Amino acid sequence: MLGANLLAQRRQRAAVPRRIEDMRFLAVAAAATAALDHLNHGIALIDKRCQVSFANKLAHSICEETDGLTLHGNQLMGTTASGSSRLSAALKSAILEGEASAIRVERSSGRRPLSMQIAPLRAGPGQAPVEAALVLIHDSDRYAVPPKQRLCEAYGLTAAEAGVVQLLLRGAGMPEIATELRISVETARTHLRRVLGKTGVHRQSDLILLLLREVGWVLYEERVQPCEPCHQGASICTPSG
Repeated sequence: MLGANLLAQRRQRAAVPRRIEDMRFLAVAAAATAALDHLNHGIALIDKRCQVSFANKLAHSICEETDGLTLHGNQLMGTTASGSSRLSAALKSAILEGEASAIRVERSSGRRPLSMQIAPLRAGPGQAPVEAALVLIHDSDRYAVPPKQRLCEAYGLTAAEAGVVQLLLRGAGMPEIATELRISVETARTHLRRVLGKTGVHRQSDLILLLLREVGWVLYEERVQPCEPCHQGASICTPSG
């Protein structure tokens, strides 16, 4: 009896570190899921049965519109016959053959097609084989541009310059930007030239690519904060606390 009690106590003590390790794992998994929900792209993980094993908030939101993509019986499908066929073929190619692909899925609403990157997930050295695919979904009509504050912090832009950048990222041209900001076209061009100088690029197209790569991947919650005048008379966004 004494031996049995000692054995039970040892097992209980040994189980404590495992429980702590399990709790740490769950905490890390929860943090990773929250991080994926902050990305400016829809993300879905597809298992070997072509079932969705995970989708972030933006992917769910896109699918709930049933305009281009939908979730049906836990399967990611196109809402048109051609889109569904292309998506199914791309997923099977990624999972079964390890081939990556890029497709566009048309939308019945007439909005711009959804752009999708589909890539096989591969296990690391010494790990069990993985039969799954990663799907990145980009909705150009839903794309959220970085808030002014982040643009000011990242590149030292003034509030006026950041406003021009935001409209550029939304696809506006110089006349539209001037009208929206109630400035002249020449003033808008002056702001753009200063932005190019501060970011170290020479063309408008390069500027847009740079901003999308560096500050455009994360969904921000913009906190409204007054801008302080600098000694040149321009206003710059003050960093949030």
